[in-house]
Amino acid sequence: MVGAAVALPAVAAAAATGGFAVRAVFTALLVAGLLGVLLAARRLRRPGTPRKTFLGHVEELRRRLVVVLGASLAGTLVAFSFRIEAWRGFWRPVPAVQDNLAAQLFRSVRDDLVPAEVRLVATSPLDGIMAEFTVALLLGVVVALPLALAQAARFLGPALQENERRAVRWALLPALALFAAGAAFGYTAVLPFLFGTLYSYSDALGAELLLQVPDFVSFTFGLLLVLGLAFQTPLVMAVLSRFGVVRARTWLRSWRYALVAILIASAVVTDPTVISQLLVAAPLTVLYFLGVAAAALLEKRSVRPGAR
Repeated sequence: MVGAAVALPAVAAAAATGGFAVRAVFTALLVAGLLGVLLAARRLRRPGTPRKTFLGHVEELRRRLVVVLGASLAGTLVAFSFRIEAWRGFWRPVPAVQDNLAAQLFRSVRDDLVPAEVRLVATSPLDGIMAEFTVALLLGVVVALPLALAQAARFLGPALQENERRAVRWALLPALALFAAGAAFGYTAVLPFLFGTLYSYSDALGAELLLQVPDFVSFTFGLLLVLGLAFQTPLVMAVLSRFGVVRARTWLRSWRYALVAILIASAVVTDPTVISQLLVAAPLTVLYFLGVAAAALLEKRSVRPGAR
């Protein structure tokens, strides 16, 4: 699949480049994502259930959201209360209050991304605990990912036709692979370049190079999320063409508009230098044309005799 082919090199590079905590989190993300894909695909194979009233659907949605939020909270508390240590070739959890798993991940990301001449500072008493809580919350979401996908599949599955269930099952693994590829690309290529380039302007002014803890957390993890979602472009294009919403030739004819949109988006999330904008725009452009090819392929399959 296109998503897996794009993702594997980038994820491997991120795991090899990062420290121990980064490797552990990337491994956990992939394992949790694959488990969620398997659970969701299994749920989507089941036939639909009897119709419910509107209030019945609302109550079911509430129950499933409570389950997912509970799992996220449990994962957050674990990341906030334990640390991971290597012991005889294995990873084991050790109780820790301040130097927890969230702090381990934060330090590992700092060592990988922040230039040596830049000093990370906390300007408020709450900066440290809020940074750890934010990272722990993100780890809790990763832990709850399999359950969230399974609950979503159980809630939406009865409303889908069989061909729609097949399409969703087909899209689950590429969605995970593309998101991981986007995050890994941002971690190994975009963020190191941005930090080095942006701080070079301040260094040229002779200013002291400082970075506040909240800014580091929001900028780093926000950009990783944006790139992970942006890498879903070919999958979204293929699914829309598979169901006849947008024709593949429409995607192809609109490549100039897409290129302008990609350049604008790249300028928004990066610094003003052309090189950094091209660093983001180039892979997104490639993904767009991969989406055109995937859309054309699925469109041909959908119009075969007997195809639904």
